[in-house]
Amino acid sequence: MPFIRQQMRTLPDGSVRQVSPYHLCFEGMRKTLLCKEDEDYDCFVKYIFVCALRCNVIVVSYAVVSNHAHILVLSPDKASCYRLGDDLKRIYGMYFTQNHHEESPMAGNKVIPFEIRSDRHLRNAMAYIPRNAEDNGGLISEYRWSSFNAYFSLSEECRGRRVRTLSTRETKRTFRTNLSLKKVPWEIDGAGSLIPASACDHRYLEDAFLNNEAFFLRLVGSVNVSEMQEMLILAPRMKLRDSEFRKEAENLCQEWFQTRLSEISRDKKIRLIVHLDRTRHCSIPQLARVFGLDREELTQLLDHGTRRTASAQNDGMAGD
Repeated sequence: MPFIRQQMRTLPDGSVRQVSPYHLCFEGMRKTLLCKEDEDYDCFVKYIFVCALRCNVIVVSYAVVSNHAHILVLSPDKASCYRLGDDLKRIYGMYFTQNHHEESPMAGNKVIPFEIRSDRHLRNAMAYIPRNAEDNGGLISEYRWSSFNAYFSLSEECRGRRVRTLSTRETKRTFRTNLSLKKVPWEIDGAGSLIPASACDHRYLEDAFLNNEAFFLRLVGSVNVSEMQEMLILAPRMKLRDSEFRKEAENLCQEWFQTRLSEISRDKKIRLIVHLDRTRHCSIPQLARVFGLDREELTQLLDHGTRRTASAQNDGMAGD
């Protein structure tokens, strides 16, 4: 039976939806470090799943290295992936600032989800993600901060402690969140680290490789890294021409307000602009041209919005 890339899945909120695979890349600003010590890696991995739970998406694969991270998720729509990117940037940034007394390493970077639309590209992406362990100088099979060992190894059940059995205090200390984790299937090992096989949708990857571990391992060893970097990291950040960007703004306007861009109020235009500036590779001059607003006004607006968002994140730190 052929692999079906778009599948029906039960999401974290209990609803059953058709989902598609999306890739997200998180990078340190100007290639600065995302993770400086083991506690940072452990925190980032756990926050991947906490944020996926909150944003109602399913994690299939991940790898976290010193200055970037890759995640492959199943989501019913792109908007949920944008929320995941924003949420993970926000709460990990607060953790990093609090622990290292430095600005969040991702503060100025956009996370742009990329929908993977072919089986070949999907398999290559799944093979490429664990290969990133080599960036930290480690063996892929021994690297602690990826999902590599979650696959084709479940003949023996995970024997860690079930997260749902943790007390509220233990949950907050272990996962640094107030979110209830009483319904998740996750398990932690003796050191308190999340066991990947208990948390990832391993069956999706295994089905994609026709339940053939050798097929998966061969592709991990032979995947074209340059091609994957171009497809997954560089292409989503490519700047659109004005005509393409205007079409995207029109589509978003129709989705949000059910009308044309030329017919909405200035306040609604600003809402679209703030969203597009945060989630697309675009410039203030391009935004000004497409939306017919003044460049200087947009510069002040977006600068103020950035400062206001940072202030709100600091105010909300205790809640996460």
